[in-house]
Amino acid sequence: MKKLLSVLAATGLVASSSSVAVACNKKADDTAASTLKDLSKIAAADLKLSPSANTEAAAKTAVIAQIKEKLKVTVVENTDVKFSGFSAATAADKAGKITVESVSTSKLVTGKVEFSLVWKDPSAKTDLSALAVKDLGEIQIASDASVPTLSQIVSAINSKNANYGLQDSDVALDGDASATKAKLKAASASTKFTGSVEVSYTVKKAELTPSIGDVAAQSGLVYESKSFSVTVSNVKEGTDLTAVEDGKTLLDQVKVAKGTGAGVYTVSYTIKAGEASAGDGSAKEEYTTSIKLSYGTNVTKSVAVTVAKNDLKTWMPAVPVVLEFTISDEFPTDEAIIAAWNEAKPNQKISASDVTFVKGSGDKEAGIAYTVTAKKESTIVYGSGSLVVKNKG
Repeated sequence: MKKLLSVLAATGLVASSSSVAVACNKKADDTAASTLKDLSKIAAADLKLSPSANTEAAAKTAVIAQIKEKLKVTVVENTDVKFSGFSAATAADKAGKITVESVSTSKLVTGKVEFSLVWKDPSAKTDLSALAVKDLGEIQIASDASVPTLSQIVSAINSKNANYGLQDSDVALDGDASATKAKLKAASASTKFTGSVEVSYTVKKAELTPSIGDVAAQSGLVYESKSFSVTVSNVKEGTDLTAVEDGKTLLDQVKVAKGTGAGVYTVSYTIKAGEASAGDGSAKEEYTTSIKLSYGTNVTKSVAVTVAKNDLKTWMPAVPVVLEFTISDEFPTDEAIIAAWNEAKPNQKISASDVTFVKGSGDKEAGIAYTVTAKKESTIVYGSGSLVVKNKG
């Protein structure tokens, strides 16, 4: 075997791996280069363009359309080609020009060429049949539609053809539009366009965006449990509504439950507290918080919630509430009264930070009258009320 390799090497029939790699890479480069379309090969007769306007943008659109028509490739400015040397046509006998050159990294084209630009008389009507870009690409249509509207087609034409300036009133559909093409004809009343043109496109139905329905502002008193209904339209599979208090901490147990229909929810919450009074605690005050509803990552809605503290007159009216509990001393302590109240009224609990007691007449067997007054620091109650305390015999 070694003798054979020696003979082959002596006769030049053994190549190194590096030289093989170079040869292979060169072949690949040559193949890639051979597939590039040469801009300079566009025929001289095809280098005269009639842009829709005497502007650089319109000239570029016309050039790109001509390259697609003649070389069968769709180039993109800065990715495949770059432009230079633009001068606008200024009269019928004074043509403009623009040069297009391939970008070195383009995988579609090579070379360089100059186009001549025909003067576009602004007062003359534009022939629709000369539309530079007739392939309009993708048009987004309504989710319940199967073909684009005239307005959508006109918008796509203007998007693909710079400075074209077509308006809905300039054209009408010549027959029905399909999901892939439509024929337009100039309206007789149009002062800017004449003729007709057939354009092609693809359609994509717009996705329905979920939305949270309107919810009225909510309100309630401290300790109340409240709820409201929410309807979400255009629901998405696997997505549910969530709810949290936003910004403050006046609410508790904010929860969401699914209803019986698609997109129907119930949001429930408990009002935990208000805020300390800005005054002396004798007057009613309201505080605003909100519940943030979210559906998915981008659909949200804020629901305002107004919170009010409880009026002690409602809990302890002028006809006093009689509170009976075992009183061992002559008079009960404030803490003992509060404990007895909270046991008797578990849904109206208070603490020493909420109220003060002022003892009136009476004894523990007949009943001791108290005036109960809210402290300004209380987040539960305001105002004042009356209470009678008796020993439980």
